[in-house]
Amino acid sequence: MNMKMDVKHDRDGHVKVNPSWLFQLGIAIMLSIVGYFLDASLQEVKSELEFSRIERAQLRADLTSFQIGASGDRFTSTQFIEERKQIEIELDKIRERLTQLEASH
Repeated sequence: MNMKMDVKHDRDGHVKVNPSWLFQLGIAIMLSIVGYFLDASLQEVKSELEFSRIERAQLRADLTSFQIGASGDRFTSTQFIEERKQIEIELDKIRERLTQLEASH
């Protein structure tokens, strides 16, 4: 493909440039700057989503371990009631953290 250069010399030797080339160059520079910042922002969002996915998995693991701990041990009735209160408090904390995490994303 043969491209015609729009840079010419007039009779006095001055360089004349077609303004459309400058306009196209300006658009290209703006797009590259916007692309650079957009790429950085998308990387940030991706790492944040990855972190929240790991945190949700950890919270689910905590929830499961509390549920297994509650059903796997034998207690006297007083110990059971006390342990159940502690587990309910911890489960509420975990549920609240999950709710906050889901609401923020």
